[in-house]
Amino acid sequence: MNIRLLYLLFNLIFFLVLGDGFYTEKLFSLVVILFTVYGIVLCWRLLSEGEAERNNYWIPILFWLIIPIVAWSYKNNLLENVTGLFSLFAVYFLLSALIYSRNLLLFPASLFIFLAFLSKGFVGLFPITVPFVYAALYGSWKKAMFNSLVIIVCLFCFFVGMYLLFPELIINLKFYFTQQLLPALQNKREITTSYRFKLIFDLLLDLSISIILLIGFWYYEWKNHVRTIEYKNKKFLLFIFIALTASIPL
Repeated sequence: MNIRLLYLLFNLIFFLVLGDGFYTEKLFSLVVILFTVYGIVLCWRLLSEGEAERNNYWIPILFWLIIPIVAWSYKNNLLENVTGLFSLFAVYFLLSALIYSRNLLLFPASLFIFLAFLSKGFVGLFPITVPFVYAALYGSWKKAMFNSLVIIVCLFCFFVGMYLLFPELIINLKFYFTQQLLPALQNKREITTSYRFKLIFDLLLDLSISIILLIGFWYYEWKNHVRTIEYKNKKFLLFIFIALTASIPL
C-alpha cells in the first residue's frame, strides 16, 4: 500500500472488469470527469438562490472545461484528477454542514478528505481550511473551530483504522515523508521551475481564457444594462479563497 492507494485501486478495478485494453484508462478518466462535473453542479446549486440561478450551473462547468490543463490532465489520467474529485465532494459536504448546521455531514466530508490524501498526499488536505474561509466571510469562528476539530478527529480515526487493517501503511507513509515530501520541500527532487512564483504565473496563464471570457460577460452586462449572471460578492469570494487555499501553498 502507498500514498497513491485510491488512484491505483480504482484503475485496477477498471482493468479487472474491462480488461487490458487501450480504452480502459480513457473510460476511467471519463467516469472521473463526469463525477467531477456532477460535484461542480452540486456546489453551484448549494449556494444558488432561485431556480434561474440554479440552472446556470453550466457557467462554472464551462469555465472549468476551457482551462487547457484540465483537458491535458484527464487525457493523461493524472493523480490530480482523482484527488480533485475527492476534494470537490469534501468541499461540498463541508459547505452543506456549515450552511445547514448539520454536523453529521462532517463525517462524509472527512472521509473524502482522507481519500484525497490517500490519492496524492498533503495536497488533498486543503478542504480542512473551508470552515475558516466560511467563517471569515459569514462569521461563526466557534463553529469553524468545532468543525475543524471534528474533521481532525475523524481523520485520526480513519488513519488508525487503516493502520489496523493494513499495518504496512505506516512504512509507506514514512517512505512518503522521507523520500518524497521532505526532498520536494528542499528542492532535492525533480525541479519543474526555476523559481516558485512562476507557478502563479503559469496558473494565471491557464486561467487566462476564463478571465477573458468573464471580462466579456461583464462588458456585455455593462454595455446592455442587463444581468446575465447574478453575482453575489460573498459567494464569489468564498470559492476564490477556497481555490487559493488549494493553490497558493503549492
